[in-house]
Amino acid sequence: MMNIDDEILALAEGEMREFFKERLSRVTKERKISVLKTLRKYGSNHWWNSKDTAFIARWQLYEDISIVPIDIFQEGLEELLGKKVMSHELIARQRLRKEAEAAVEQFDNGVLPRRKNQKEVDKIIKKAIAELRRMKRKRGVIPFEIEKNWGEIERP
Repeated sequence: MMNIDDEILALAEGEMREFFKERLSRVTKERKISVLKTLRKYGSNHWWNSKDTAFIARWQLYEDISIVPIDIFQEGLEELLGKKVMSHELIARQRLRKEAEAAVEQFDNGVLPRRKNQKEVDKIIKKAIAELRRMKRKRGVIPFEIEKNWGEIERP
């Protein structure tokens, strides 16, 4: 049977594995057990290993125990909410949860938050749509219609 540290490390990858490895040497056994219980409850959803900080923030926001480094959590919240989040706001999470729920609902309805690299994202989207238009001219058909506003795509 693995010890607690090994079980936690087995659930982490890459940077998170290194973060846990460094952190585990400084916390109590009770804290380690809490972390392990929290990680286990997600089964195969290892959201803490994601490279998408907004995705991480969506999950961390509802945990009372900190799983990821605070700077990653804060960066993810800023990306998710599309605004600057001050460190002291991380303590009172109820308001942030409401804002995040609204942001996630918008996201699920196709409204994307402005990202730090939004100009880059817009450029990639415009290029992809231009390529689809080229394909339509060449082949005569594509599996969906492109609206005049480049950001809106309607499926048949």
